[in-house]
Amino acid sequence: MRSVFDMESSEHTNGAGTVTKVWVSTKLYRWFESNVPEVMPTAREKRIPAAVLGSSEEVIRRFLVGAFAGDGGVENNGMTLSTASDGLAQDYADALLKIGVASRIHHDITHDSWKVCVMGDSMDRFVDAVVQRADDRYEQTQTLVERSNDTPRHHDVLPAGAARELRALRQLLGLVLTGRYWPAIDEGYGIRRNTVEEELATLRERVETVRAAVDRADSLTAVRATIDWSCRQLSERLEGVTQSRVNYAEQGGYDEQRRRSLTGRARDAVQAALDEAERRIDELKRRLGLRYYRVSSVETVPNEGEYACKWVYDVTVEPTNTFVGQGVVLHNSISVNKAGINATLKSRCSLLGAANPSMGRFDRYESIAEQIDLSPPLISRFDLIFTVTDQPDPEEDAKLADHIIQTNYAGELHTHRTEANKSDYTADEVERVTDEVAPTIEPELLRKYVAFSRRTCYPAMTEDAKNRIQEFYVDLRAEGTGEDAPVPVTARKLEALVRLAEASARVRLSDTVERADADRAVDIAHYCLKEIGMDPETGELDADVIETGTSKTQRDRVKNLLDIVAEIEDEYDEGAPVDVVIERAEEVGISSDKAEHEIQKLRQKGEIYQPQKDQLRTT
Repeated sequence: MRSVFDMESSEHTNGAGTVTKVWVSTKLYRWFESNVPEVMPTAREKRIPAAVLGSSEEVIRRFLVGAFAGDGGVENNGMTLSTASDGLAQDYADALLKIGVASRIHHDITHDSWKVCVMGDSMDRFVDAVVQRADDRYEQTQTLVERSNDTPRHHDVLPAGAARELRALRQLLGLVLTGRYWPAIDEGYGIRRNTVEEELATLRERVETVRAAVDRADSLTAVRATIDWSCRQLSERLEGVTQSRVNYAEQGGYDEQRRRSLTGRARDAVQAALDEAERRIDELKRRLGLRYYRVSSVETVPNEGEYACKWVYDVTVEPTNTFVGQGVVLHNSISVNKAGINATLKSRCSLLGAANPSMGRFDRYESIAEQIDLSPPLISRFDLIFTVTDQPDPEEDAKLADHIIQTNYAGELHTHRTEANKSDYTADEVERVTDEVAPTIEPELLRKYVAFSRRTCYPAMTEDAKNRIQEFYVDLRAEGTGEDAPVPVTARKLEALVRLAEASARVRLSDTVERADADRAVDIAHYCLKEIGMDPETGELDADVIETGTSKTQRDRVKNLLDIVAEIEDEYDEGAPVDVVIERAEEVGISSDKAEHEIQKLRQKGEIYQPQKDQLRTT
């Protein structure tokens, strides 16, 4: 302070011997206010200056040295930094993390204060970096470090995936599986860090032992014995070699040259397995440097009141979409599927779904709902549904075959050009063939185009567009005004038409929905209705085919059959005979095949039952 600001200080010493230096200066106050405003508010609002948190590890370490001297404490079970500011506690945790020290934040509800507690396995690092030897508490911190190092930490664990990887590595290196890791794998428990470290040391020793022995192995049996693989395990690593061939060669089969060749290939396979094991061991060791937390609960906090904020920032890591927040690396996806329970989160997005027909091929003479294993309420939420049928067409088949063959040919040329020691194909030839099968619009460009249109275009309907959609909807509905006519379309399709017309305008990067957009939406919607919304028995549009999975014709037929069964069962003590029901059904125009089919479906739904064989009663 003397050299920079030419200022002298006064000193105050408290009962504990702590010396406080005091400078009284408006100029100094203004300097702090301009350069490090985070330290100027009251105790509950103080933060570590951004200039410090964004600086080098050495600057952060020196700041923490001062912070521990003032706010630090040494307790029976650890070392802490105390503060009345929630934000400052979080900053302390982030600063400690930057110098490799893990910590947790504890909120003292009684005093409404926060403690940043150094984690047990980071105490050694914390003392070396932050606690000064001149500090009266230094000896006490050393005692804590020694005690912490001797204490097993049952909760310092890696996820269950580490247990699966250790088990796989033992299999790869021919070690016996003891079942040690099954509890972690089956129950999803974590596996202790020191257990992983011990196992990795064992695996490294195994790699070194096998590598030294395999070079001296002079037969196929000896090579296999060095790593304790079964014949099956070895054959799986030798392309084109079966387990029986390995057995035959080890028993003296084949000639000497072929046995030597197999021995060399087996030796190379073992070396490759050892190289793979070393890579995976190194990767698992790197994971030991991370700290894992199990998510115990997820809460949605409304952006209002004390939680209200205008902007939220995080550091996103592409292409995995992981992001860093509060010092924790998170993955931006949720997948919950446990014990048959699927969690569904609210989402405002477009959905493109694909499904195979239940019988493998689409049957245009059966309703869409009966051929796709989705409930009708879900199917009806889709604005457009297309059926892809495999219809032989010589011209189209020739085009498809030519495209597939050319695409594969382009891949073959590229591979030959890049992988072969000497290629007969020039770069121009490869480029020419690749251009022939390249898409007209590159996928990345199309994605950018769509993203740009969604961000910049907010189209509004013109009067012509409104009238066109209204005319189509009203005219189509008019077809269902007859007494026995099915309803061809519902109001849900009207909303779909509006969305499709808006989408057409966005494709044109237009802020207005013109009549041409409405025409395009109507044409597409009408095509889909004819494809999947038509009653295959009558050839009429029927909204119930999609909305309920049952056409009006089917519904009427079911009602007639239920009436017939109810009428006949009163005439017989044991119930309505099936043959009599089918006979009556034929009298009212229901074929025997359809009657039997509907009877079977009614039995499955529980609307009728069989008190005895070939007898029916309504429920």
